[in-house]
Amino acid sequence: MPLFTLAGAPGFDRGGFAFRPLAVLSRCSTELAVRSLELAPGAQSEPHHMDREEAFVVLNGEVSASIAGKEVLAGPGDAVIVPARSVLRLHNASTHA
Repeated sequence: MPLFTLAGAPGFDRGGFAFRPLAVLSRCSTELAVRSLELAPGAQSEPHHMDREEAFVVLNGEVSASIAGKEVLAGPGDAVIVPARSVLRLHNASTHA
């Protein structure tokens, strides 16, 4: 199994979100997508469809997530699992990234 490091992950920014893919289709993952994600204070995504299951682990701060119409609030150490083919919206619910 290949190893992909965060340091070697390509990154891109979009509207207060900084993404870095760790496990995605282009990095040998066929079922699960895992990304490092930093949200600027107050950043909020538009609702969007997930084509595969994704997992987010909160390292600091709080993230509010709407997953298939259900709201969750996650803090440090919490994992948010987003099922494939569901609609997701993320919001940084804290005052820091």
